[in-house]
Amino acid sequence: MFKIGLFSSEECHKLLDGRYVLFLGDSIQRSMYKDLVLLYQRSQYIANEDLKNKAEESCNNDKLVFASERTNGCNYREVREYKTNKVRIRYHYITRIWDDHVKGIVSDLAEEDTKPDLVFASSCLWDISRYAFRPMQTYPENLEKFFAELMEVVDKKKIVWRTGLRISDQAKGGVFDPKYTSKRVTTKDLRIANKRALQVCNYYEIEFCDMAFFFKDQEDKMERDGIHWNPYAHRDMTNILLSFVAEEWAPEIFESVKSDPKYENIIVPTDLSFNDEGQPSPVKGDYADEEEGEDYRQSVFKDQLFSAEDLSASKLPWNIADSFLHSVPDHLQQGGDRSPPLHHHNNHYVDRYVPQHSHRAAPQRPYGGRPQRNQLAAMREQRELRNLVQRRLAEIPYQLKSLFNFDLVT
Repeated sequence: MFKIGLFSSEECHKLLDGRYVLFLGDSIQRSMYKDLVLLYQRSQYIANEDLKNKAEESCNNDKLVFASERTNGCNYREVREYKTNKVRIRYHYITRIWDDHVKGIVSDLAEEDTKPDLVFASSCLWDISRYAFRPMQTYPENLEKFFAELMEVVDKKKIVWRTGLRISDQAKGGVFDPKYTSKRVTTKDLRIANKRALQVCNYYEIEFCDMAFFFKDQEDKMERDGIHWNPYAHRDMTNILLSFVAEEWAPEIFESVKSDPKYENIIVPTDLSFNDEGQPSPVKGDYADEEEGEDYRQSVFKDQLFSAEDLSASKLPWNIADSFLHSVPDHLQQGGDRSPPLHHHNNHYVDRYVPQHSHRAAPQRPYGGRPQRNQLAAMREQRELRNLVQRRLAEIPYQLKSLFNFDLVT
């Protein structure tokens, strides 16, 4: 059972004095940064207006280091910092867990003399909604790149990953600005992405803070936009974060901190401990696979399209025609914002995010491969492939006749 403490400003002081804390993430992560900065100074809830603001010159005595033009696009940048002679808390706004912007942040960290004592990172909703090219595959791949590069600069024991929080069915906000996107994601999509993140964290032995689990039944603390959370929720998030690090940083302080009664009987459903051989322990709870302890590299493509191996005689599905169509490569799949996915197998939520043709250069496939083709070429090749499959299916009875030497029943 994991204890969640109710930290006062004095206890927060004792815990953070002499520390450097770095936040990386979206607007929810920015709100967590602001609430921690406030709690370090005084024991009171943050104003709702402070949570809604962005790029303001100062919030609770912090400083705006840099801000680009205010926009809801993916290129928006914001850097904030609260620094005294005892503590340093810094925040970077990001919309994707690995791109040139994040690569630059990690490079800057490598050049700094003082490294963070804690890197608290999170990026999910923007990754799977604004970046349309195979998000459920590129998201864990980008997360893996992020951890691999960051661990060259910061000890992995100082990294904590936060899950993406649930959203309402009628969510609206900057990430869903119709000027930039018409795509919609759901809480179920976020759960799939969080599951991928858990597998990557387990593989790299990164601390996994499942904030989505703690807030799955607290819709009353959600703002009307269905994405953001009120000041009471953010104070809970701050207490959860401090509880995650306090047990290792200052166990004697954490022992004296009063426990939050809301979470006293909660058992966190994930076990990220590692055995004597260094192998991850079985994953349990909300993000568990059917086969416990499944390796990330084996399970990350588990709910993708059928492979050639799946079409072998020993695994031949009931509907062979449908199986052939499921084996169509992703760049040939019909998709777009206005049309549903051509096929919907198990937990497959990829094709509906394939973007429509635009004047911008098509994104490259991860780790090389051919670039995505425009829809007209994809539909033409798909039609040709369907005709080929139908011809092959028509030949099956005659192949069976020659193989088993029996007459066809007409």
